[in-house]
Amino acid sequence: MKGIVAGIIVACMLFLSSPPVRAQERDVLRVQFSRMTPWKIGSPGKERGVDIDFMRELADRLHLDVQFVHVPFARGLELMRKGEIDLMTGVLKTLEREEFLLFIEPSYDSSSNKAFFVRREDRDTVRRFDDLYGKRIGTTFGTRYFPRFDNDMKLTKEPVRKALLNLEKLKNHRLDVVALSEVTGRLLLRKNRYADCIVQAPYVYQAENKVYMVLSSTSRFAPRLKEFNAVMRELTEAGRREQIKIRYLEYLQ
Repeated sequence: MKGIVAGIIVACMLFLSSPPVRAQERDVLRVQFSRMTPWKIGSPGKERGVDIDFMRELADRLHLDVQFVHVPFARGLELMRKGEIDLMTGVLKTLEREEFLLFIEPSYDSSSNKAFFVRREDRDTVRRFDDLYGKRIGTTFGTRYFPRFDNDMKLTKEPVRKALLNLEKLKNHRLDVVALSEVTGRLLLRKNRYADCIVQAPYVYQAENKVYMVLSSTSRFAPRLKEFNAVMRELTEAGRREQIKIRYLEYLQ
């Protein structure tokens, strides 16, 4: 009897002295972040936006946590090439990018209208693509707009790191035109009080322009591409991004 009691006491002591069992820790997905209203907004620790909220849903279904790396878009592409981050949102497909990126299928947006913004007094100066020739055009490093625009070496493009800087340069007559996604441009004008001096030009590129989330081909998550694809298909078929988009556009208006 004494032996049994002693055994119970020893067992209890071992149980009490053992470290608590932790819930299984989730892998961390390193994601590039740079502000682009309304797709990516917020500050470090408060990241949100249409694409960010949508990406969080995808990561959660894959049982992954998210860590944001705050770098400009172009720098993010270079880090993806090196495998130093895992994922980016808002990426257009090009042959060059396919060399080091894995495009998560299907695309989560089938179009991304590109618009051109000018000073109010120049509102009718860009009515067609050819009107862009001879003008100083503000663009953003690393951004792809649409094939004809991206590949035309006769256009005078002056890239910067942040879209807002282009609007400031346009206001101060240091640029003639600024290229932006139509939604982003309109919101930036409204939220940053440029609407009194800058307007959207008549010419808008409206053809299909698929937008993707991408994995680095050297990411440790690359072997899970089929899983990412399956979850992306579930979310897009359920219309989750459109639901998130409507919520943000209503909030930002």
